[in-house]
Amino acid sequence: MVVEKDGCLPFLDVLVTKKPNGKLGHGVYRKATHTDRYLHASSHHHPTQKAALISTLVHRAYSISDQLSLPAEKQHLVTALASNGYHSDMVLKRTAKMERKLKNKTPSPKTEKPKAAGYATIPYVAGTSEKIARLLKKFDVTTRFNCVKKTGELLPTPKD
Repeated sequence: MVVEKDGCLPFLDVLVTKKPNGKLGHGVYRKATHTDRYLHASSHHHPTQKAALISTLVHRAYSISDQLSLPAEKQHLVTALASNGYHSDMVLKRTAKMERKLKNKTPSPKTEKPKAAGYATIPYVAGTSEKIARLLKKFDVTTRFNCVKKTGELLPTPKD
């Protein structure tokens, strides 16, 4: 068991604190060396990857934080993602979506999606890949994107 210097206990991503009334509180734990560096908004990645980053951080905040630490965690996300080039509107939009999801917690029946006719994995090139994906969707082909290889990845490793 590791206890931090301020009396808080980190367990995985959970920071457990003792409240003044003697009960336990919990929030998102970050090491002192955490830099808040995430995938930058101007990076050459598909927009769904950037949206998934925000959704993941918001989901973690709502899953781990209690009602007292949640507002501070949401503010931390807005600040951290702003330093990575994201607009605060994107964070607030994902936060509102999570709140609606938690409000309407009625389990919906799972419906099976029909199998796609085929799958295609293509390198992501802004503007072009989306057009190809729309064209393939007409033929019931599911498209996935991967990152374009960098020059250093194409060159072999030099040997002595």
